[in-house]
Amino acid sequence: MAVESGVGEIMFCNSMLMIKKKLTFVCFIIMTAMLMTACKLIPEDVIGDISTNTLIMNEDGSVREICCDDFSGVSFDYSGLKNKIKSDVADYCQSYGEDSIKLLKYKEDDGIIKVALDYKSLDDYNKFNGTSYRLDDASEISKQMKLKDNQGNDITAGDIILDGYKVICIDGKLSLIINGEIMYYNSHVTSIDGKDKALLDGEGYGVIIYK
Repeated sequence: MAVESGVGEIMFCNSMLMIKKKLTFVCFIIMTAMLMTACKLIPEDVIGDISTNTLIMNEDGSVREICCDDFSGVSFDYSGLKNKIKSDVADYCQSYGEDSIKLLKYKEDDGIIKVALDYKSLDDYNKFNGTSYRLDDASEISKQMKLKDNQGNDITAGDIILDGYKVICIDGKLSLIINGEIMYYNSHVTSIDGKDKALLDGEGYGVIIYK
């Protein structure tokens, strides 16, 4: 009888252990589902603390634009501007494809307007904004171009090997964030911040070479 009792106790303990494991797994699944649902309910802050005109070049070739304008102290039709942007985006998408441009956010705070837009490609950005920014293979640039490396040293393009690097040319006054590491830049880039952010003066084509 003692043996049977011992076996029963062991079976009972094993059964309880299996139940605890199943309950733990179920709780894990429920918590995961709740967290995923909560994440979907929290909207992405696509603008964050950006306060200057900014272009973000994504790895897949898409472009995110954050426009920042100060209309404080000026009589301005804010709702009219928002409607105009929506209308322009809708017209462009009708002509070039539904996913060509997306208006992510329009924000107005004490006369400061910030707009976030996603473009499917740099070509879509150029068509919509009437610009001619370029993204090319860095080996295409002039060998005589004067550059600085990311340590601030002067260098000539012909003295460096640029195979496998990319170059972006922009003539706007803005901040540029690239998906990669900035290696060289020309005189129209006033500064670089970290490895992936540059400030352009807008007084000519800023050239940024990166990998």
